[in-house]
Amino acid sequence: MVERKARGKAAKAKPGAKAAKKGKRKSAGRPEIKVTAAEREKVEILVGGGMPVEEIASAMDMAVNTLKKHFRLELKIGRSKKRAEMLMAMFNSGKGGNVSAQKSYLQHLLLADADDAVQNPSADEPATTSAKAASGYKSKKEAAQEEALTAGVGSDWGSDLDPSAPGSSVKPN
Repeated sequence: MVERKARGKAAKAKPGAKAAKKGKRKSAGRPEIKVTAAEREKVEILVGGGMPVEEIASAMDMAVNTLKKHFRLELKIGRSKKRAEMLMAMFNSGKGGNVSAQKSYLQHLLLADADDAVQNPSADEPATTSAKAASGYKSKKEAAQEEALTAGVGSDWGSDLDPSAPGSSVKPN
């Protein structure tokens, strides 16, 4: 057998064994994180609540890149998943008789219809349809302007108030 000295002590070399390199580490950097189901759920909830990625990383006590690496799917579909869960809960609660949940669910339907109208305008509708217009809502200013245009109709004032009548000195705003 071949003998050699290692750090002042005699050591016998084992057949087929290589000498270990001095100072070699098992791995560099921080240890790999172990992601739990609870952490995945937490990221989905935070994303669903509209929190920015930087704040979520801070709340999870990790770097943004680490969050993006280990929670890519949760960051991508978390908002949609949690919104669907909330709508299902709201719908089921409304079916059970909760009037507040019924109203909220119907409001979401109106907003979704208005959003669809904006994103997919048809030839019949103008492209600037908003949620207020979809629900039939008119502001005070819009109602006043509409009333001003029809103020003289059916009265003794007649065409005196009509801005489009010939010889009218009234100018529309």
